Amino acid sequence: MVKFKAFLFEVVQFIPVITLASSFIVTGGVDLSRAATLFVLSGIGAFVITAALIIGKVPLNPVLLGTKIWLCAGALSFGVPVTALAGVLAKAQAAGLFACVLGVSVPLTIFSPTGFIGMSYPEPKTVRKLSLLLMVAAAIVFVWSIIMVDNIRLGGGLPFILLNVTRRMIMRRHRPMENRTSPTPGGSVG
Repeated sequence: MVKFKAFLFEVVQFIPVITLASSFIVTGGVDLSRAATLFVLSGIGAFVITAALIIGKVPLNPVLLGTKIWLCAGALSFGVPVTALAGVLAKAQAAGLFACVLGVSVPLTIFSPTGFIGMSYPEPKTVRKLSLLLMVAAAIVFVWSIIMVDNIRLGGGLPFILLNVTRRMIMRRHRPMENRTSPTPGGSVG
């Protein structure tokens, strides 16, 4: 049951980004400036879900934490509107999202006991090592998203999925021996 709850808490964190992406992943094109309503809905959803999980002491997916910051920035820039920020986000496309992911990676790696990887581990140096590995992956998808800025599927959707799958694979491969049958992001959800 604990394993299922952890899975459910992880999945619910994807809802805000799926809300925004639903409108343009199907078509393969995106105009972020025309997605103002979805950005506002996604930003509000990101804030509410994150607050509820923090209050409930549920571990957050660090990659999705950076994503939620990007969604809130988009909600502010396109919903209020903050024209200068909206222009930057519209031009950056998915690179803005990955810049926010990289932005949270450094403080989480340095200050969080679960690091950027978002996993408890008996040795803090292992958390740092795994966090640095994931930071390298995040930097690679950031550069890739800049190169592929004109293709939302290859420059946004695919690297987003790959980064989240990479995180899960690292966690699965490096979980402590006592947790080999039941990996829990961030520790116990209890």
